[in-house]
Amino acid sequence: MRRKRHRAVHRNAPHDSAEGRFERRGQSIGIIAGKGGVGKTTLTANVGVSLAKDFGVNAIVVDANVLTSNLGLHLGFLREPVSLHDVLQNKLPIEKVIYVHSSGLSVVPSSLSIDKPIDAGAIHRTIDHLTKRYDIVLVDSAPGLSKEALAVINACDNFLVVTNPDVPSVTDAIKAINEVEKRNKRVLGIAVNKIAGRPYELSKENIERATDHSVISEIPYDERVPASIAAKMPIVMFAPKSTASIRFRQLAAWLCDKPFVAPKEFWLDRLIKFIFGG
Repeated sequence: MRRKRHRAVHRNAPHDSAEGRFERRGQSIGIIAGKGGVGKTTLTANVGVSLAKDFGVNAIVVDANVLTSNLGLHLGFLREPVSLHDVLQNKLPIEKVIYVHSSGLSVVPSSLSIDKPIDAGAIHRTIDHLTKRYDIVLVDSAPGLSKEALAVINACDNFLVVTNPDVPSVTDAIKAINEVEKRNKRVLGIAVNKIAGRPYELSKENIERATDHSVISEIPYDERVPASIAAKMPIVMFAPKSTASIRFRQLAAWLCDKPFVAPKEFWLDRLIKFIFGG
């Protein structure tokens, strides 16, 4: 049963499955980045909400950034009584820590504090179990190539690589891509976030040449994104006609292989786009 507000509601049965771009039901997608601060968690929250709300996909997001978790903060799950940590410490089955966002998106948050060591290898079993119940499992990874980040790379089948249009971010993104490809897994593409249209930013073509992968999403910098995070409401709900919101929703449409017609922009959105680019 769903509630109107962004509150935790346990659910023991998934929605009806939705057709997607994958060959079989239940694909896991690791959202990875070579460094922190590029907007990986923001992308996970917004794409997840859009999959559920705009396209009716049976989707779930998992906060596998177990040491510095904050996916729950983006979605309004602040201090839930149980979390992924309870699963990884063998205290509870995964079904007991699934919450439902008001958009219909299922959410597995992580604890904001850690009282015992976490077995990162247990993430693989958890993700594998969820792919049997959900059409798309988005897994928010720790940034970089830490033990937790590598656990997500080992657990997932497909990957979205998030970067900013600058040399350090792209350089570190290449390192993450190399780890994925060493395991013969698939990089779906690159999502370039926080594009401000500055002359020193790397172009789409430069990023594609450097990473040897296609840029499938270009998301502009938007001051309303941090405002939406403060409001605990993803920008796809906070400002659904903003350019950033539209780009997140287009990415969600691409993942589930469904059409998306962008809404007409407000004059303020057009002005922001003109000033900051995107």
